[in-house]
Amino acid sequence: MIGTRRLLVALLALALVAVTAIGSALALGGPGTVQPLDSINNPFKDVNYADMPPIERFRARDGSALAFRYYPPDVPSMKGSAVLIHGSSASSQSMHVLAKQLASEGFAAYALDIRGHGDSGTKGQISYIGQLEDDLSDFMAVIKPASPSTLVGLSAGGGFALRFASGDSKHVFQSYLLLSPFLGEAASGRITAIRMTCIV
Repeated sequence: MIGTRRLLVALLALALVAVTAIGSALALGGPGTVQPLDSINNPFKDVNYADMPPIERFRARDGSALAFRYYPPDVPSMKGSAVLIHGSSASSQSMHVLAKQLASEGFAAYALDIRGHGDSGTKGQISYIGQLEDDLSDFMAVIKPASPSTLVGLSAGGGFALRFASGDSKHVFQSYLLLSPFLGEAASGRITAIRMTCIV
């Protein structure tokens, strides 16, 4: 009986301490506001965009004029091409440094503004599921980048590149490069005969 009474007193004391701690935290305003991380929210703040190519456009199958930037190769003998897909809520501007480096190595680089981003259509809007894949197929048919051609996707763009690689138009590109790809929890290994590189 005495052991049970002591246990109850101990539990009540513990509960009183917990209530006091929570009450004090609420009275003092709780935890402070977490400051935004510049490395995440503004990773390109130190990039010099003075030499960024102007926006060019191609016509998609629905008549929309979608935006991209072209970085011609800086060497006489072209090695191929790279089509760069930015991450979620970004634009072709975020691919500037990578596109410049690829061009300096002899690749024709194309940084796209995916529909609903940058200068391509209404922000955050597409008309149907699969429209982004159709847009990329239209880009390849209209612009005809040099072979061998690699689709390079960053973050959500990497997830999109993987989805494109699993579709009917996968052979438009000879290889795929996924940079820190966002693949989601339901990603599966449906791709077997495609050259794929994944960098995380």
